[in-house]
Amino acid sequence: MVSTALDYVRFAQMLLNGGELDQMRLLSPRTVSFMTSDHLWPGVAFSPVTLNLFEPLGIAPTPKVGQGFGLGFVVRTQEGRNPMPGSPGEYFWPAYGAPRFGLIPKKN
Repeated sequence: MVSTALDYVRFAQMLLNGGELDQMRLLSPRTVSFMTSDHLWPGVAFSPVTLNLFEPLGIAPTPKVGQGFGLGFVVRTQEGRNPMPGSPGEYFWPAYGAPRFGLIPKKN
């Protein structure tokens, strides 16, 4: 996917608005909620790469660092388990060695 920074910011704002942007509904609030909810089941197995490389950085979707994975985003599920600052309810797309995209809906 290729886009501009402005389009990416507008996409993020649409998510924060619960699926609406410029008075136009693009996604239902239920869809946004579903996208940003943890869908990993308890006991799911993670690859050694995820555990060894990404978990220490706090960007892995593992319970050890208080996170899960929704439909396209890592979802912060617990406070106090992650080396990176954040809040439960935050969702983000981690980037290894690049800028990170993240939203905290409760803090707008």
